[in-house]
Amino acid sequence: MIAIAAAAALVASLLQGVPAGPVGAKTLEQGSQSNVDAGRQVVVRTDAEWARLWQEHGGERPRPTVNFATDMVLGVFTGSRPTAGYRVEILSLAPRDGRLVVRYREVVPGREAMTAQIITSAYHLVVAPKAAADVTFEKVTQDK
Repeated sequence: MIAIAAAAALVASLLQGVPAGPVGAKTLEQGSQSNVDAGRQVVVRTDAEWARLWQEHGGERPRPTVNFATDMVLGVFTGSRPTAGYRVEILSLAPRDGRLVVRYREVVPGREAMTAQIITSAYHLVVAPKAAADVTFEKVTQDK
């Protein structure tokens, strides 16, 4: 049992600081404070598109570098929500019927959850290998 715990600790330390994301993609940024007020899904294939989106989302913060010769950015923004506790997560990327399907879910705080009364705007941005195929987003619903 000690060996398993030691191995888990080693793996966790090696992965510390490595952004998680769906298989085939890497998280650029994820959080609850985007400047994007309206819910939407985005596919960014050029540096000019990335610059415009980042200006809207992150304002004057430094923009992560993306090599658009080989990669693209995929993102989901929930838009404004009335409290803390909302989160969005891109779960997977998969080819289907000649398209790239991006599956994501929005986590909503439960009715009894104690949440801060602050407007939030959850988002998840990932970088993935560039695909010429059309990209569609599919929201996964949670059964409680």
